[in-house]
Amino acid sequence: MAFGFPYIWSKLYRFMQFEKPDLLWGLLALVIPVIIHLFRLRRFQKTPFTNVRVLQKLLAESRKSSELKKWLLLLSRLGLVAALVFAFANPFEVSDTAKVEREIVLYLDNSFSMQAPQEDATLLENTVQSLLQNSPENRQFHILTNNGSFPGVRPKEIQQSLLGLKYTADSPDFEELQLKARALFSKNNRTRKELWLISDFQNLRLTEASGPDSLLIRTVVARPEKRFNISLDTAFILNHNAEGLELEVGIRLDDSLQKKPVSLFNGDTLIAKASPEMRSDGSAAVIFSLPADKNINGTLSVMDDGLKYDNMLYFNLFQDPLIRVLSLGPGPVDYLKRIYTPDEFEFLSMSERQLDYKLMEQQQLIILNELKDISPSLGKLIRDYRDTGGSLLIIPDREMNVSSINQLLSGLGSIRYGERLDTEIRITKVNTAHPLFREVFEKQVANFDFPVLQAYFPLINGPSKILELQNGEAFLSGRAGTYLFTAPINPDESNFSASPLIVPTFYRIAKESLSPAPLYFEIGRQNSLDLEAKARQDGVMELQSESYAFIPRQQQFARKTRLFFSEEPEIAGIFTIRYGDNPLRDLSFNFPRTESVSVYPELNFPENVYTSPSIEALLEQYQNETNIRSLWKWFVILALLFVLAEMILQKTLQ
Repeated sequence: MAFGFPYIWSKLYRFMQFEKPDLLWGLLALVIPVIIHLFRLRRFQKTPFTNVRVLQKLLAESRKSSELKKWLLLLSRLGLVAALVFAFANPFEVSDTAKVEREIVLYLDNSFSMQAPQEDATLLENTVQSLLQNSPENRQFHILTNNGSFPGVRPKEIQQSLLGLKYTADSPDFEELQLKARALFSKNNRTRKELWLISDFQNLRLTEASGPDSLLIRTVVARPEKRFNISLDTAFILNHNAEGLELEVGIRLDDSLQKKPVSLFNGDTLIAKASPEMRSDGSAAVIFSLPADKNINGTLSVMDDGLKYDNMLYFNLFQDPLIRVLSLGPGPVDYLKRIYTPDEFEFLSMSERQLDYKLMEQQQLIILNELKDISPSLGKLIRDYRDTGGSLLIIPDREMNVSSINQLLSGLGSIRYGERLDTEIRITKVNTAHPLFREVFEKQVANFDFPVLQAYFPLINGPSKILELQNGEAFLSGRAGTYLFTAPINPDESNFSASPLIVPTFYRIAKESLSPAPLYFEIGRQNSLDLEAKARQDGVMELQSESYAFIPRQQQFARKTRLFFSEEPEIAGIFTIRYGDNPLRDLSFNFPRTESVSVYPELNFPENVYTSPSIEALLEQYQNETNIRSLWKWFVILALLFVLAEMILQKTLQ
């Protein structure tokens, strides 16, 4: 029974299936030739002979030949009918792998590193062309890029979109790609889910995928044969004085022998040109001398045969408004005057009795400089000032009325001062990760002669610590807009005013009160800018360039407007801030240079990742695994052979 009909049928079904199995009922037509054949066998025909004995042998042989012909004709006609029925039922042959239904998410890397030249095009352009030329006509993919997706499409259906893909600084990691891929897959657990990654893998690091629903991962590594690149990485003010300033431009060169000059434009006007100078550490730089009192919309440019996006660097030199700082109280101000110089700040100092409340409303930063007591009326004014966007810095007095200060802090949550502790203690830690000290210190401060305090007021439930005492308590604590010292600054109580820490601390607190624009913003990072311009309640500020415009997120205060930038703009360049028809100032935006590194990392994929040498090889492998071979043509040929066999039988056998 093992080799009975069910076994034979299962073997036949494994190698051949039918698109229209209902037509197999046509095999019942095989009985028609059989019935005709049986009726013809029952017919008798008399043939008269004059000499039967002589022809008896010949007659027997003729009857045998006739019977053989009839059986052969029956077989050919049965074969003809069966072949035609099979042909109309459209048989096809499938492999075991082709029976599995698949869903494929195809990730196409369009980061800036895919801009690397390859022959007469770029890596991305050649990758897209290869995908369009080799993808199956009837196969749908979920196509995923760094900044977009095309669910359930055939590549040729979105040919124009693929050919027009723009390069982006976005570069997702492997975990993020997996999450995006799973969001595109269906909930059908019977389908095999595959993730195809086409990238140069400069920043994409693959990790081992685990779990019962792990994706089948296939990769194609796209890399140029040779890559050389010049990148304009950074620009910053090296020196700044009344006569002028020096702008230093950091440059990355893959080959020091292929130095090319850097051009500096103000708008469309070329104002300087210089060649990079190589340094002992392998870096290169160009220094330009510029006037200090002139607004410049600068564009730095270099020409090379590598990546294009890092050949331009935009920046702005703009005369920022003076930041208004008010010191209120009897505390010392000599050190404040040395920090808040007239070229950047408008510094005032007065006692509470001299205070002009209208003048107070115009300040960006108010320093409560060792006030012993705060009256309820002054406390209300300061709280209103703080609530409308003003910045506040509190320096306690040695005889401070703790309850009055805590009453002032009541609007800031549960923050409050404790009673004075008369103990000598040293400052021992600088929190260089705090936003106040962002980009101030290159590394954690160590081996430093830290100041000593004679006494302090412990801070309860204070915000994050910026300067920390040796017992873990805060000397300076705060967040954007509100900062609190826990000890007086005057020389009788501490030597902090003689410490190098005092300059960056007070300078940065004042600068944060009216966040100035840097030379340029980096696209993709969280950035903000304060403008001394207040829009109407129903008005918004817009950023415009020649080809792009967007409205940033903005927050209105009583004396300023704060703009926030992160993912926008989507292109690099110089933008003008406009409020209605009025231009306010210009800002520059550049992409980060993370894709400019020309040295590719060594590939070390996990064991569950399958690598193909090219897109052509990947798609050919897929075609082989999913190939369904139609067999109807063979059955038509077989039917014609049976017709030919019948014709030959009719003419040859008598």
